[in-house]
Amino acid sequence: MNQVLVPYDFSAFARRALALALQGFPFGKASVAKMLHIIDEGLYDNVLSRGHVPNEEAISAYLAADLARVKTDLPKGASLKAEAVQRIVRGHPAEKILENMKELNPAGIIMGGQGHGGLKERFLGRTAQRVLREATCPVLIIKDPESRSLPRHFLCAVDYSDASRKALKETAALAAANQAGFSLLHVIENPYVPYLERVAVEIHDEATVKGLRDEARTALLRFENDVLGKPMASSHHAVFGKVTETITDHARILHAGFVVVSSHGRGAAGRAVLGSVAEDLVRRSPVDVLVIR
Repeated sequence: MNQVLVPYDFSAFARRALALALQGFPFGKASVAKMLHIIDEGLYDNVLSRGHVPNEEAISAYLAADLARVKTDLPKGASLKAEAVQRIVRGHPAEKILENMKELNPAGIIMGGQGHGGLKERFLGRTAQRVLREATCPVLIIKDPESRSLPRHFLCAVDYSDASRKALKETAALAAANQAGFSLLHVIENPYVPYLERVAVEIHDEATVKGLRDEARTALLRFENDVLGKPMASSHHAVFGKVTETITDHARILHAGFVVVSSHGRGAAGRAVLGSVAEDLVRRSPVDVLVIR
């Protein structure tokens, strides 16, 4: 039985995660969406007495009601590809999510980038960062809690590492399966480029920097052809800049509803190291982020 794990805290982010899981996105092979609710009793310390922590029967009823709500909110004509199943546990959120991941061996995890707020809220904000670091399966972090629709355009950021080759393959497969388009982005984080650009402007030699950009774009096209066997991306962007800022900027510019990155980069000097910025991207991205392993 193939499953996708959906940590669930009744937030709008969790509802979006569940809506995608029910539609079989992005892990189409999953047939069960496991709604994992974790009772983190520390959440109630100094706020409510232990007697006010909802019991499991009440939580089960709340989960069923939320499931019905999410199904009602799905876009007209949406196809349900996964069955939702509840699981209620007690303990530390990140630990329980990772324990369930090891037990269930899911196709992936879909969870919110933050929870429902409050000074004592610990469930999906910082928890998402730990899960992202320690998970052994792909993790989709929800950043846009309002939409229930599947994204129509993806942005795949690569750094030419083996891990980003896998990210590109997954992006192309997702785009094909969902009749969506995708853009390909490579960010060159080179500290000398801003200096070169200023000098080029001053001496009227913009062609020098243009040559660098053209060379970088040619390398990106070569990488795509090597991985996929043919050009498939609708647009290609090889740019100089800070990695996280450039990815988030392009997500906005290209109206991408989804960003795909690898969990590990190549680490060479002067190159974009996606692994080191994946967590920062999750914090800053305006759209959902899928981290491939």
